[in-house]
Amino acid sequence: MLLARFDRPASDTARGESRPFDVTEYTEALRVMGETAQQLQILLGQADGKMPALNQASERATGQLVSLVDHVYWRLVQLILVLVAAGVVGALGYRAVVRRIRYDS
Repeated sequence: MLLARFDRPASDTARGESRPFDVTEYTEALRVMGETAQQLQILLGQADGKMPALNQASERATGQLVSLVDHVYWRLVQLILVLVAAGVVGALGYRAVVRRIRYDS
C-alpha cells in the first residue's frame, strides 16, 4: 500500500503530462548556488575576522569563572572554620555549665 505510491506509471500518457526538460532551470539553479557559495565565503571570512575577539572574550570569561570558584572555595573554608570554632566554643561552654551544675549540687 505504501509502495503503491512509488510505482511507475503504467502508461506513457502519464509521462507525457510532465514538463519537458529545460536547461534554463538547471542554469538558474547553478547560478543561485554560485551566489550562495560566494555569500558563504563572505560569512566565513567575517567569522574568521571575529575569532580573536571571541577567543579573548572566552579567555576573560574563563578567568572570571576561575576567580569566582576560588572565591567561593575560600569562603566555604572560612565558613567551615567558623562552624568548627563555634562547635568548640559551644562544647567548652557546655562543659563549663555542666561542671558548675555538678559543683553547685
